[in-house]
Amino acid sequence: MKKKIVLIIFLPKFVISGAGNSVFQMINGLDKKKFIIYVICFGKCEYAQNLRQKVKLFELNYRRLIFASFKIFKIVKNIYHKHLNKKIIFMSNHHYANIFSLIIKLKFKKIKIIGVERTAIHELKMFYSFNDFVKKKILLFLVKNFYKYFDKIVSNSKYVQKEINQFSKKNSITIYPPSVKKNYNLQVYKKYKNKNLNILMVGRLDKEKGIDTAIKALELLNFKYDIKIVGRGTENKKLQNLVKKNKVQFLGHKNNLKKYYAEADLFLNTSHFEGFSNAIIEALNYKVPVIAANCPGGNNEILGSGKFGQLFRTNDYLNLYNKIEKFNKNRKLFNEKALLAKKSINRYTFAKNITQYTQLFEKI
Repeated sequence: MKKKIVLIIFLPKFVISGAGNSVFQMINGLDKKKFIIYVICFGKCEYAQNLRQKVKLFELNYRRLIFASFKIFKIVKNIYHKHLNKKIIFMSNHHYANIFSLIIKLKFKKIKIIGVERTAIHELKMFYSFNDFVKKKILLFLVKNFYKYFDKIVSNSKYVQKEINQFSKKNSITIYPPSVKKNYNLQVYKKYKNKNLNILMVGRLDKEKGIDTAIKALELLNFKYDIKIVGRGTENKKLQNLVKKNKVQFLGHKNNLKKYYAEADLFLNTSHFEGFSNAIIEALNYKVPVIAANCPGGNNEILGSGKFGQLFRTNDYLNLYNKIEKFNKNRKLFNEKALLAKKSINRYTFAKNITQYTQLFEKI
């Protein structure tokens, strides 16, 4: 009988998010007859209730990686000695966790190291404070000089892979997130009957998501609209203070988004940078037209350079305002693009993601 592969997944913040959902779906999809899975995260894992029967979960009471390093090292050491005769893979997620994982590689040379890059490297060239500037400058230096030592770097978009190829071409591949688990067949153009324009945004309410750009653009509109923003984050109160017309509903986190996508006429993404937006794919799966920032990352790729939706200049609220006005005057054109996009999203299925990860783990 073929030996099982031991997979150690390190995701510092295993919360309900794009990264959290992608890792959770991957764990669910992997054949438990082939894999033994361990998960290491900081604080409470928000998927814990659905994971405990499938993995050994380590929820560490730390907030910073530097303080958790010794504990992680000890956990990996115990796993290593427990499974000496098996293939062991350490899979980290995000820049700083990826850099840390190289310490594992130095100590345990038999362990294969895979780093997953879930956002554009360009993120490390954007900063919102002096401390952020220093931290990102150091991280960018480490990424450029040390990613080449990984056994494999997985990017979640071709854009990110291209960025990584500039300094680590030999070990970089793209595996799209499992954004489409089920195809939704909704009535076409049913939203023309709505009097108001129903707009939806889904994502973290943090600075880099650019929600303020959307609010500034919407404040300029003279026609009736309603906007729902689903998500939580550090900018919540600040964003609410920007609203003057009281047409923005901040709904917080929601587990089931089907109702909101089904009701939406238009989906907005205003990020300063992205890896690969699961929310955009979800909108297209529901045939919701999309206007998204043409930011570094996967947005342009998903929308086919404008073939499957509209792109606006990142952080330019006037340009976004013009795109929304254009949508309101010609919804048919935007809906046609959404229908075309619906046919293109089979590239991002759950099944393809699991197949590619399984092949990677078996061959590495």
